[in-house]
Amino acid sequence: MITSAKEWCERLGISYCEHIEPYYERGVKLYRERGDFAFNAERIKRINSKYNFLRTYLDDVLKCASLLLEDGDMALYVYVLAAIYEENKTPTMNIDGTDVVILEAPDRGSLITDMAPIFSSFYFLERMIGEMEGRCVPHKIISDSLNGMDVEIDDYVGIYQRPGMKRYIGWYLNWVRCLLYRIGRFNFKPAPIGQFVRVYRKGCDLVALVDGRVIHKKGMCLGSAGQTDEAESFLAEIREEDGAVVGYPVNKYGECECEPVRLVGYTEVLRPGDMIIEVHIPAKEPMTPEICEKSYKEAEEFFKRCYPEYDFKGFFCHSWMLDKRIPEMLGKESNLTKFMDGFPIAFPTRSDAKGVYAFVYNLQGPVPAEELPEDTSLRRAIKKHLMEGGYIYEKGGLRLF
Repeated sequence: MITSAKEWCERLGISYCEHIEPYYERGVKLYRERGDFAFNAERIKRINSKYNFLRTYLDDVLKCASLLLEDGDMALYVYVLAAIYEENKTPTMNIDGTDVVILEAPDRGSLITDMAPIFSSFYFLERMIGEMEGRCVPHKIISDSLNGMDVEIDDYVGIYQRPGMKRYIGWYLNWVRCLLYRIGRFNFKPAPIGQFVRVYRKGCDLVALVDGRVIHKKGMCLGSAGQTDEAESFLAEIREEDGAVVGYPVNKYGECECEPVRLVGYTEVLRPGDMIIEVHIPAKEPMTPEICEKSYKEAEEFFKRCYPEYDFKGFFCHSWMLDKRIPEMLGKESNLTKFMDGFPIAFPTRSDAKGVYAFVYNLQGPVPAEELPEDTSLRRAIKKHLMEGGYIYEKGGLRLF
């Protein structure tokens, strides 16, 4: 039953926020106009037969579609979320001037609430495919990119032991906007670099300087796990002085040094706002150097061909896999160490050091280190490091062209 946004939120058990009102109204309009379009089983099967993107969880998706036909509040949720995606907003917390959009995913611990967000993406399938084909994206890349939804469900199963797709409803906007491409081993996304780091080159020498970040003396951004004391921090800024560039460099661990350096004769080759290609790492597949390099090469060719309007400067990755203290735990010959070597420039971010729990241990959040499993060499090494009081930080990494 369609009533007010506040009553609807109460029935779904999610928090009401006044900023949701215009999206609720738009969602109601879409629901009335489109009916079951977003979760129409025949439409989903028809598109899937051509692009083969639901390779594992098609039956679960179709089962949820039938449940949505019987639950008006959840069907409306699909369209309200679609209305937010339609305006290129992040549903969980997007700040744009004074406009804040907050929409939680309902939670009944059941298939219908776990899976519903995928259908908000399905609402845009024809448009998404049309935009990709308009850029001459090969059929295989379209299929593999859309398959990211299936992969996301599989990741959800790994954590919750049931199919679903509601962990990162803000992230799914990347599919709607046709910004996430699976090319070989990795997902890639074109984006302006937004980190406060600048890179300078002189011959073969590259130096990254942190700019405009408050840094703890231990090297990470203030507020990172174990680095929260303001009295032990400083502002890292870049300044020009007598024809030189003076700033605080990052070291081999991807952490900021406390003492500034003076660069003479260097040229700036990367600044905030430059276009880069983000690298995102799906789980559960091999990461040999050969596989990774092939993926980078194909992605560079793809983006230069399909996005010729941009001057891409290189690849960027933000991950726990770029904590450059890991080689000290695993050795120089591990695939993870060699993956890091592919990003010669690393730099600090503000990191709560929690990513490793989800991506290495498949946990919903941190637990005491002594309770962590140690059934692989990676898990054993990281567990030992954590038990000794260490952290695995998420850091930024750059691989310039």
